[in-house]
Amino acid sequence: AVSRREELAMQVCHEMLTWTREREGRIAVFDATNTTRARRAAVANWLAQSNTELGVIFLESLCNDEAVLEANVQQKLAKSPDYSKLDYTAAREDLCQRIGHYEKVYEPLLEDTIVVKGKNLNISYIKLVNFASHVVAHNIYGRVATQVLPYLMALHVGCRPVWLVRLPHG
Repeated sequence: AVSRREELAMQVCHEMLTWTREREGRIAVFDATNTTRARRAAVANWLAQSNTELGVIFLESLCNDEAVLEANVQQKLAKSPDYSKLDYTAAREDLCQRIGHYEKVYEPLLEDTIVVKGKNLNISYIKLVNFASHVVAHNIYGRVATQVLPYLMALHVGCRPVWLVRLPHG
């Protein structure tokens, strides 16, 4: 099962690279469970071997606020196709088991460098704690990175009103 997940992750990564090459200026998010240092290094090396000039920013989302975690669980149970055919109790149990599994293998994103093609390179990452109530931007620079950061900081769970205001000319 582990080797199949790795194979699928690299296949998706390949498709992502193909998509980014189709048009200049595209930004892609490789949404995968990169919970270990080894997995992050494997992704960085795979991208480096693809002969692209892509910048890589790792994104880590941490949640240690019970209210935020519960809101996120409720959102996932209500909206995810993974749980659409399960009753609430079974779906919640499955999701909590998944979370527990990730907690066991999770290695925090603390490294300052990563070995890519045999060289120590500075790693770039953004950490969002409790949906951006605390943000850590490490080694973030460049036009695209500084545009992505405010977007990530605006993420939240649930619905809220958005007010559009047009100022009068004058």
